[in-house]
Amino acid sequence: MRQGNDNARLVRTSTFKAKPRIRALKWTQRKAWSRTLFTLLDDKLDGAVLAEIRRRDPENLLDDDFSWLNESVVTIKGSVQEDIPARFAIRLAEFYDGVVAFHGCRPLSLDSYKINGLKPSDTEAIRLQAKELFGDTAALHKAILDVGPNYENHNRGVVWMCLAKESFLRGRQHDGYLLHGSEYLAAIAHRIGQTDKLRNLGVPTIIECFVCRSQLPPGFWLSLSRTLIEDWFARYLWPDRKRPVNTSCINVKTTIPAHRILKCHQFDEIRRLYWWGDFQTGERKKAEAVHFRPRPAI
Repeated sequence: MRQGNDNARLVRTSTFKAKPRIRALKWTQRKAWSRTLFTLLDDKLDGAVLAEIRRRDPENLLDDDFSWLNESVVTIKGSVQEDIPARFAIRLAEFYDGVVAFHGCRPLSLDSYKINGLKPSDTEAIRLQAKELFGDTAALHKAILDVGPNYENHNRGVVWMCLAKESFLRGRQHDGYLLHGSEYLAAIAHRIGQTDKLRNLGVPTIIECFVCRSQLPPGFWLSLSRTLIEDWFARYLWPDRKRPVNTSCINVKTTIPAHRILKCHQFDEIRRLYWWGDFQTGERKKAEAVHFRPRPAI
């Protein structure tokens, strides 16, 4: 049976005292959250339901309503059909105190994070930084206007994070944060031809944090519920298929305090030039490949 929200909240640390245990979901700890999946859905999922899902062999696990799952449960259990991912999301939010998430950046120093924590983006401060780095010129002002208020508002007052550290590495979707740092600053620099200057500043860094439940955005648990269910059943139905790196993002709008920063992963940036021939023109061209070599975690 599912454990209540307060069960196992205390873990004994000695004969004399106990301290609260924090339940944090970490994407890469797949065995742990898989056990949680079947514990929290023990009234929905069993061997017969899994066999029914395998018999149906759904092609698209991330369809709009997860009918392959909901209908399979009805077929075996004979119950009224319900939205299983939505039910699972409610139970996840009750079970976990928060999640482990990662923020990519390129800081000159870690001192600010150690003292002030991980703070939401301050676009005004980034514009001042751009003036210090590139000069207070007409070209800079034009670049800031060109980036536009929509892009600025997208970044203002937000810490963007990912569930998987790997999404920042090896040419993944979010490696730009390690290459150039702030997305807003990088967009400005690109428009005035100063991208290379950013590449020579700071150290590629991934900050690993615990994000507590109260800081997570609306809809997070439903999105996570769907992602967990899809990932587990994809591996169950098609074990030989290679799974992509999870690049799911979280937008946190409040400061993550310093004591919730778990680790700072820093990297040496290894750049390699390679040449290739354009098959249409025959012209020989040059490109750069980047590899991030990890330093010991801080």
